[in-house]
Formats: sequence, C-alpha cells, structure tokens
Amino acid sequence: MSWDDFARYYEWEFDLLCTEQAQDVNEWLKLADEYGDPILELACGAGRITLPLADQGYNITALDSSRNMLHRLNQKIKPSHKLKIVRADMRKFHLGARFRFIFISYASFQLLLTMEDQLLCLDRIRDHLQPGGILGLDISTRVCEGPD
Repeated sequence: MSWDDFARYYEWEFDLLCTEQAQDVNEWLKLADEYGDPILELACGAGRITLPLADQGYNITALDSSRNMLHRLNQKIKPSHKLKIVRADMRKFHLGARFRFIFISYASFQLLLTMEDQLLCLDRIRDHLQPGGILGLDISTRVCEGPD
C-alpha cells in the first residue's frame, strides 16, 4: 500500500493506536521555541505536527511525497498560518532556502530503508540547514506502542 492509498486511514490509526507517541508534539514545540523560524518538516503527512506549530505562529515549510497526505493537510490550513506546502521526496528536494530547524517526526526517517537513501536525505538536509541550525530526528525501535 502506498502512502497515497493509506492517507485516509493514517489519522484514524494514529489516534487509535499511537496514543503515547502523540505526546511528541510537545517536544517539537519546545524545539521550535528554542530554535525558531524558519522551520522545515520532512514527511509532514497530514499535518499532525505541522498544524500545532503553525497555530503557534511559526513559519513552516511542510514537505511530503504523498499527494493525498498533503491534500488532507491543505484542508486544515487556517488563513493565519504561515505555511508553505511542498510535494517532494525527502531524498531529492531543492527548496532554495535554508532553515533554522529541520525535523522528521514519528520515525519517518526509518522509512528510508537503505543507507544510500538515508545519506541522500541527510545530504539534502545539510544543504538546507542554516549555520547553527538543528536537525531533529525521531528514531525508535517501536513506531507505535500497540499490543505486545
């Protein structure tokens, strides 16, 4: 199943199964408070983290490869949000901008299954990170807490 096919189930599944993981929003907000604008979120999906940051007034570029996930995000945008949405692969993006804070939440970096893909993504991040900026990665042995 592709992420475009999965988009309609993502939020439902997350709300049902990943209740502990949902607390990560607070950690991303703390990092945004510390490092500030501009922010780049890679693998933003339907905006689970993007929107709370945008609600706080942050200037965010939200990038994802799934057209359907970004469509869901687009439906939730408020006029007050300072948000740019980009459809691109996190291994191959070129935005012509640099960011103070770049992050990948919810173990999405682990969707890059080969070392080559991971290095391509990290190279893109390096090229878009401002000097003194920070990269945040959520790396986990368990993506969701679900039953043992």
